[in-house]
Amino acid sequence: MLGLVARIATGLRANGLSPGDGIALLLGVTPEAFATILAAHAVGARVVGVRPGLTEAQVEHLLSLDIALVVRDSDVAGLTKASPEPLRCTGKPATSPGSSTPAAARARPRRARRRTPR
Repeated sequence: MLGLVARIATGLRANGLSPGDGIALLLGVTPEAFATILAAHAVGARVVGVRPGLTEAQVEHLLSLDIALVVRDSDVAGLTKASPEPLRCTGKPATSPGSSTPAAARARPRRARRRTPR
């Protein structure tokens, strides 16, 4: 599965997908579809799942939400042909789109009131 995710992630990058880009996934329930979802997240993309049964108007609306790439079940085979690049996890947040500095993770302010009892 990890090799499949790596190949698909490389294929997504080869198609111009980069961190912060939107990707719409019109996929069924298969191991390849699951690997595509993981690969899109590994690339750092914003994943929009388009479920079956939506009207054409609803699908058009979802695809108008700044989507850089649309992947259907028939596209996954082409994505898996890429030679996999290693997937790396540095434990650091991804770089913000259009910036060379890492995205900042912000902690909750100390003065914020807790909503759950201790």
